[in-house]
Amino acid sequence: MTINRIHHLDGCTMRPRGLPVNGRGILVGHVLAVELRGGDVVLVDSGIGRAARREPRRMLGAAFVHGFRPDLSESGSVFAQLVDLGLADHVRHIVLTHLDVDHAGGLSDFPRATVHVHTRELAAGSSVRGWNARMRYRTALWGHGPRFRSFSDGGDSWNGFDGAQVLEGLTDEVVAIPLPGHTLGHVAVAVRSGENWLVHAGDCYFHGSSVGRDRNDVRWGAELFETVMAVDRRKVAANHERLAELVARTDRTFEVFSAHDPFEFEKCRAPNGANER
Repeated sequence: MTINRIHHLDGCTMRPRGLPVNGRGILVGHVLAVELRGGDVVLVDSGIGRAARREPRRMLGAAFVHGFRPDLSESGSVFAQLVDLGLADHVRHIVLTHLDVDHAGGLSDFPRATVHVHTRELAAGSSVRGWNARMRYRTALWGHGPRFRSFSDGGDSWNGFDGAQVLEGLTDEVVAIPLPGHTLGHVAVAVRSGENWLVHAGDCYFHGSSVGRDRNDVRWGAELFETVMAVDRRKVAANHERLAELVARTDRTFEVFSAHDPFEFEKCRAPNGANER
């Protein structure tokens, strides 16, 4: 094992205006901070960073700020949380599930990091066309010139998911799994945790019931937003089914979670959950 410890951080707490996305009315921005044994840190997503919190309308867009009401305190940034952990200067890699503002909004806090993003996603973020793209891709967030390293679908299969890719410069215990639908180049990221795997599904879904978890709280707001923002709704539905199969497996433990479900986030951080090791 080259992974020493895994931290679950909330890099973007949001309170959507007038949209009941779950029983708590909040969304989190679930970020993984993976400590490697040599001391380097790998992030899965980056939340909303300090610069974007200082200039939210310019960097995140007025529609996002008004509609999702993100917490803009600098203490809520992934950078600030990593400072408290003594890890802020050790981030060498960031693996993005996609380039939406609440996932790529913290890139400028880690200028020395290599940023891994799918080739299709990087192309979409570089050529912004249409209202959907203008809302989700804010080029100011990567105007500082991050060291992007794009990757395409791999030739390997990971537990039934084709196209899996071990990323250049990273351990084979961090695997990118192409799952387009929410965006053109969206990926899930699997991280080895002992004998088990954590699967950061990004925005493949927004409510745990989409992957077979029995939840009785409100879900229609999450489904509405998921439908509106999807570039391919059929692929989104297919991703739900594939992830549900992974959740239901009993031969091995796969802790699957989305980027925004607060219940899943709390479970991961709980003492007996898939939390820090």
